[in-house]
Amino acid sequence: MTKALETLVRLREMELDALRREVAVFYREIEEIEAQEQRLSEQIVEEQVYLSRIEGITTYGQFAQSAREWQGELAQAKAAAESKILAKSGQIAQAYEALKTAQIALDKAESEARSALMKAEQDALDEAAISQHWRRQQGS
Repeated sequence: MTKALETLVRLREMELDALRREVAVFYREIEEIEAQEQRLSEQIVEEQVYLSRIEGITTYGQFAQSAREWQGELAQAKAAAESKILAKSGQIAQAYEALKTAQIALDKAESEARSALMKAEQDALDEAAISQHWRRQQGS
C-alpha cells in the first residue's frame, strides 16, 4: 500500500512541478514584455531629444503613433500572460492540495505500518515472556 502511495506522491510532485514550469514561462514572457516596454520608452525619449535639436519635426507624429500602437500591443500581451498565470495559479493550488492529500495518506499508512510492526514485536516479546514464565512454572 505504501508503495502505491509513494508512487502517487511522486506523480503529484511531477504534476505540480510541470505546472510551476509553465507559470515560469509566463513570468519570463512578462519580463521580456517589460524589457521591450522599457526599450520603447527609451526610444521615445531619444527620438524626442533628437527632434528637439532639429527643426523638421514632421516625422515624429508617425513615430509617436507607431510607438503608441506598440505600447498597446505590449500591454495586451502582458495582460494575456498575466491571465494565463492566474489560470495556472488555480491549477497549481489544486495540484498542491492533491499532493498534500497524497502525502498525508502516505504518512498515515507509514505510521500505521510502524504501529503494526511495533505491536507484532511486542506480541512476540509477550509470547516469549509467557512461554518462559510457563516453563519456569513447570520446572518448580
